[in-house]
Amino acid sequence: MRKAIITTIVTGLIGLGGVAAPMAAFADTPPVGTTTTVGVTGGDLILTAASSADFASVAAGQSTAGGSLGTVTVDDQRAGYNGAWTASAVATDFANSTVPQAAAIPASDFTYTPGDPSAHSGNATFVTGDGGQMSTDQAVTAYSTSDEIGVASVSWDPSVSIAVPPDVVAGTYTGTITHSVA
Repeated sequence: MRKAIITTIVTGLIGLGGVAAPMAAFADTPPVGTTTTVGVTGGDLILTAASSADFASVAAGQSTAGGSLGTVTVDDQRAGYNGAWTASAVATDFANSTVPQAAAIPASDFTYTPGDPSAHSGNATFVTGDGGQMSTDQAVTAYSTSDEIGVASVSWDPSVSIAVPPDVVAGTYTGTITHSVA
């Protein structure tokens, strides 16, 4: 009987050694990490504006006209760091399509007012431009951003006031107000 007990104890000690050896080996193995990367691609700087705007007609002798140009939106999908952009507007002279030989209403008779933003999103400093007297070759600032991180967007509803010249001829005057962003 003694013999059986000794055999059981020796077998038990050998069994514990078999369990302890792998545990000791595991404790000495450092963790293994997997380096993982993901790419983030930027998009475009996009400006959208209404394709047309119709201002109310004015009676001869009135000194001002104008109205809303509709919503303008700049959507910056470039996803940059410390990004910036400036949106601006220029105008053409407005020609009388009813009486083509009549003098045009010059772009300098137009005043652009950006107005407050109707919507904005993203991490950026949004700044309303001063607007001002328009011209055919000198843009007025509508909106700008700075310190932009990631994607950002802003929308506004600009208005235009027209100083109607006293010698204007009756008719429909047509021109273009162009927004751009860079």
